[in-house]
Amino acid sequence: MKTNNRRKILYILSAFGMMLFFPALSSGQQSKIVKELVRGITVKTPSIVAKGIPKEYLKLSLGASGRIPVSPITDRVQYSRSRTSKIPSGILDTAAIRESVRIHVDPGMYERSKETRNIKIRRTTPEEMLARFLKYVNIESQSQESDIAGEFPMTEGQIEMAQFLEKEAQVLGAEVYRSEDAYVYINIPSNTREKVPTLGISCHLDFTPEAPGKGIIPIVRRNYQGDDILLGDNRYLRVDSPEGADLKYLNGKTLIHTDGTTLLGGDDKNGCTIVMSLVETLLRAGNKMKHGEIQVVFCPNEDVGLAAERIDTTRFNPDILFDLDGEGASEVLAENFTARSLVVKFVGRYAHPGTAKQQQLGDALAAASSFVAAVPLKYRPENTEGREGYIHPWKVSSEGNDYTVHSRIRYFDKEEGEEFARILADNIEKMKQNFPHVKVEIVQDILQYENVAYNMHPESHTIIENAAKNAGVKIEFVSVRGGTTASMFTAKGLRGGMCLFTGQHAIHSVHEYSVLEEMYDSYRIMLQVVSLVARLKG
Repeated sequence: MKTNNRRKILYILSAFGMMLFFPALSSGQQSKIVKELVRGITVKTPSIVAKGIPKEYLKLSLGASGRIPVSPITDRVQYSRSRTSKIPSGILDTAAIRESVRIHVDPGMYERSKETRNIKIRRTTPEEMLARFLKYVNIESQSQESDIAGEFPMTEGQIEMAQFLEKEAQVLGAEVYRSEDAYVYINIPSNTREKVPTLGISCHLDFTPEAPGKGIIPIVRRNYQGDDILLGDNRYLRVDSPEGADLKYLNGKTLIHTDGTTLLGGDDKNGCTIVMSLVETLLRAGNKMKHGEIQVVFCPNEDVGLAAERIDTTRFNPDILFDLDGEGASEVLAENFTARSLVVKFVGRYAHPGTAKQQQLGDALAAASSFVAAVPLKYRPENTEGREGYIHPWKVSSEGNDYTVHSRIRYFDKEEGEEFARILADNIEKMKQNFPHVKVEIVQDILQYENVAYNMHPESHTIIENAAKNAGVKIEFVSVRGGTTASMFTAKGLRGGMCLFTGQHAIHSVHEYSVLEEMYDSYRIMLQVVSLVARLKG
């Protein structure tokens, strides 16, 4: 009885709707559609194609609610224009009224979006994002190298940045924790009954010590017109320079740069801005946007290779990870170098050169120099490209008669890494044999970061590809000759994660600049990532 009454009510309401919205159709056509709609709603069919209307007019895909699915991100009915369609006005959405459109919804959309259909969330605007970014870059959170092996160097600027992020998250109503080592963790609990993977989102709050970072003055340049940029007193960012190579693609965009005396810090204040804006949006949406548990971390000391050194895995250990620390407007880092740091100390023994043999001279300088020269030329960084790795003795320090050699070892493939390890081990043994009175000590031999491709979640590629497609942003998967925060996590046994572009340009230099629209595209992609991960099986 209840079913019959419900069917009658639905029939009356549907008939009224057909007369209101489709007056150009005959009464027979209207009646036929109403019957089909009511039948479909009653049996809860996830997809209905309206009958009685020419195919070029209208195709609907309705859920059990009888509503056209609405994008949880755009707050609008998803439709595309048709060159041949002439639909009567009134397509159930005010944004579509009196437009000649053809509504076309993927027949499977209802099942994929049932948790978020018809929701309306207030997104962070580009201007709000810009205001947040400018606050961040005014905090001088430059990290600092240390010559002491095993030390975790901390700077006042990083502490200040961590405190600022903590307070901002508290104001937003987030569950936040700041560690003594200036890591900031945010946890957003799951709001779905489904068991889905825990999503991790990372970025870093420091910026590189490789360029001046004191007294940063951010300058906003709106509607850029493609010309050379005057940064400050006769200091230019030129379109035909290596640092300005991307400028030719940025007409009409909003650029943020400095006066040319300091870097900007967009690596990774861009990522921090995007991530906090995402947190803000999710907290504002509440249960309107379904998702699993989301773990967020802002890391210190990334630009000195230590982002994962003090990570608390009880607070951050996601099943699937995405890192916000990439350059440009389209690149997604799908794999990166594995990085090994080797520090070898050569301890000398002083003797007068006239009686060096009798007094057993240990020439540590000669031993260190020979060790550096023993690296095969084909494996030096200046002779490699693409996916070719390298061995780079980059620094020699001295103390009295002792010399210490710092080497970077980088590779994509594990087999190449094993070959490099054999070469270095053989070289060390040769130094011991050739300089028997020099003591050779391995001061440090650590894995700094690892190729994220080794252990990332198997759905990572599909998730980011579909998220970008849904957001209408073109992306390109690339291999990067460097590392990211996520790659440092991988070296610690955590999940690897792809690194998404964030609008950074000419990083680690005084010509650095950021592009607001590219930051916003990354933010929009990550909103889609949240929804898509919520549909994976845990």
